[in-house]
Amino acid sequence: MSSSSSTSSSPGLRLCYCKKTPCLQTSWTDDNPGRRFKGCENWKNGGCNFFRWFDPPMCPRSMVVIPELRREKIRVASENDQLRQKISSLLDEKMNLERTIANMGFENSNMARRLCSLQGENSNQRRTICYLEDENVKLLTNISHLEDSIARLTTKNKMMQLVIVVSWMFFLVIWFA
Repeated sequence: MSSSSSTSSSPGLRLCYCKKTPCLQTSWTDDNPGRRFKGCENWKNGGCNFFRWFDPPMCPRSMVVIPELRREKIRVASENDQLRQKISSLLDEKMNLERTIANMGFENSNMARRLCSLQGENSNQRRTICYLEDENVKLLTNISHLEDSIARLTTKNKMMQLVIVVSWMFFLVIWFA
């Protein structure tokens, strides 16, 4: 802020040159950091140039310390904003990860149910395989018995054919003799 009109302190003055109540404001210039003044509220819009310091002049040490503190405040506020953004980003990431974990838990539950179902099917199929293996052993035993029976019947058949041939020969010998 600039001190355009006057630098005297007149706390008793109630109205500016526009006949309005001047507002109390704070200067943040390097020459008057934190020093309060009264000025016309319309000065930016072409109002009057009314200006009076409300506070007494600052000591030289204050003029050094206050700007340093102000810069530090701005730096800390900026760092705070960055940390808030980082926290917000991390919270979003956490929420996404929690959602992913919940979805994976749901998928894991579905997979566990499917595994139980497949294990049940596997158990049923093992029982079926055992049954079929037992039936296969029985069939192989029956085939072995049938092969033995076929071999015996083949032998009997050959014997019967031989008996028939011999008896025909005997019959023919007797018939033609």
